Amino acid sequence: MFRKFEIVSTPNAAARGRADMFWKKNNKFLKAFKKFRKPERKLPGVFENARILDQQGLLKYFSLAGFEYGSWIDNNTRFEFLYGCVVSLLDLRDLTGIKSLGFGLYTIAFGARGKGGRGSAAAHFEPRRHAINLTKEYGLEALAHEYGHLLDHFFGCYIDQDKLSQYLSLGKLNGKISLRVNGLRKGTLRYLMQEVIKAIVFDSKGNVTPYYTRLTKEAKSEYFTASTELFARAFEQWVTYQLKKKGVVNKFLSQPKYEHWMYLSPAHFKKVSPKINALIKAMAVKAK
Repeated sequence: MFRKFEIVSTPNAAARGRADMFWKKNNKFLKAFKKFRKPERKLPGVFENARILDQQGLLKYFSLAGFEYGSWIDNNTRFEFLYGCVVSLLDLRDLTGIKSLGFGLYTIAFGARGKGGRGSAAAHFEPRRHAINLTKEYGLEALAHEYGHLLDHFFGCYIDQDKLSQYLSLGKLNGKISLRVNGLRKGTLRYLMQEVIKAIVFDSKGNVTPYYTRLTKEAKSEYFTASTELFARAFEQWVTYQLKKKGVVNKFLSQPKYEHWMYLSPAHFKKVSPKINALIKAMAVKAK
């Protein structure tokens, strides 16, 4: 819950205490935190006064079900995380054309779910709980990747349904196995998603791409060749590419979290990108 000038946790920040005085003194978040986006983005309208971020207002603005914070996240860190989310969600709205980013169903959690520590995932998407979780230490670069999973899940589960999977991409199925020759009507979201996966797995002549071959040989787990992961990494690259075209770097939203060979090469991405453009455009139309 938010109160004027501060983010209130449990226990509540004491009146005239250090946290209370911090928010009254600082009109905006810590200057060091501004560096995550270049150039700095000015918040529109209701967000102009960044020291007063009304959580309920933000949830309504982005159609999110909630923000969650772990027990060990202090007030300052919560505020910085929330500000980073707001700026990044605004970027996502611009890039995708989808205004109701959370579709009234999804939550973004920070250090609130799962287990931390070395070897743990930087972030993960929970379809059953409709939640994106970003870890405290490593999650502040993974929002685009996890939002790719959210899009895959929402449009597969609620818009273009199929008994095979709640994901448009068919989820954890191996990328090659997930491709269906028949049964998909051209122009549907599932068809457009399959076009993305197909462009990742096969070249124009029908041969398996060097990228997918490399994944199957070098990746330590089949997790990395699952169709939903192929799409999420490609979407992550798409976000970074679209921001770059605008002269923007947003490290909170998207920053490579895997080794470089796990991403599409520039030449390969150039062939996949139009397929993603078509899919996102169709999603934006369905989301209206």
